[in-house]
Amino acid sequence: MKILLIEDNQGLAQAINEVLAGHEIQNCYRLEQAWNEINKRYDLYIVDLCLPDGNGLDFIQYVREFSSTPVIVISNIHDEETILKSYSYLIDDYIEKPFRIAIFKAKIESLATRTNKKQEDLAIGDIHLDALHSKVRYLKEEVDLSVSECAILEKLFLAWPNDLQAWQLKQFVFQKTGREMSDATFSARISNVKKKILPFPFTVKGKRNSGYHLKFNEEQDYE
Repeated sequence: MKILLIEDNQGLAQAINEVLAGHEIQNCYRLEQAWNEINKRYDLYIVDLCLPDGNGLDFIQYVREFSSTPVIVISNIHDEETILKSYSYLIDDYIEKPFRIAIFKAKIESLATRTNKKQEDLAIGDIHLDALHSKVRYLKEEVDLSVSECAILEKLFLAWPNDLQAWQLKQFVFQKTGREMSDATFSARISNVKKKILPFPFTVKGKRNSGYHLKFNEEQDYE
């Protein structure tokens, strides 16, 4: 598993590296370093909140705009407000410092096992949806999606060839993002998805009042 570790305490960072030696870890001791990694693909983010040049929550909030990659917070902030705010960004765990390194390792390994199971692509023919990293690809072409756009496609992939009502798609987006979606926003997301997948041999067909489904080019065999 490829991990981005954002922790300014170099002693703790070293201990984490040692206990997770079987994984590939990129260390960032400042938020500035983490921003430089934002466009790279990671399977897990481990984020301290109190960093010399900023708040780790800002990084998590930004990541959640385009990715559902697991996030674990490690922090010496113990107040309920901060913990609840962190969970509002759909983090997977909030580990309060100081923590027992063996239990920390067990939590990471448990998450790694679950993540590995999730990493299998959803595929219909040569079209693959990477729901973990919010990407859709066809052959060698790949397109980035927002988390909500990816959730819409994921639900349609899972339901294909059946139709889904708008409320079903919006409900799934809420489960994935924790955010309710207005009709106008939903229509905009559908439009964005259609534009992004124009180079690919499929599209989203339907209307809000009649339901949506995936439509593939007739010359392709997707059985």
